[in-house]
Amino acid sequence: MIIPCKKYLAFLAIILFAYVLPCPAGPPFNTDDPEPVPFKHWEYYISSVNTLQPGLWSGTSPHFEVNYGVVPNVQIHLLLPFNYTFSRHQPVKFGYADSELGIKYCFIQETENRPQIGTFPIFEIPTLKNE
Repeated sequence: MIIPCKKYLAFLAIILFAYVLPCPAGPPFNTDDPEPVPFKHWEYYISSVNTLQPGLWSGTSPHFEVNYGVVPNVQIHLLLPFNYTFSRHQPVKFGYADSELGIKYCFIQETENRPQIGTFPIFEIPTLKNE
């Protein structure tokens, strides 16, 4: 009875791996590595994030991200987005969105037997709107 159970588990594993879909990634990632920008170095991105749904398009176009290694193992982060929203029967909305300010701190360095571990709290700064 043990042998057929192993065969079913192997078959199930093969089926599950066959249905795995590729997930393309590129900066800015939804998850981030724990390694901050090196001390006294800059990192910057100009990019866009877009969401397409039936009848609705939204995202940032563009957003500007700047990271700076302020001290060893610590970086500061600033993101300045310009958002857009397009939906059927509505005018296109475009404008400056909420800013993002963060600090990434790596508190455990990677070794042969241990992963690198850090934290990256991010604060959203609301955009003031005149209505």
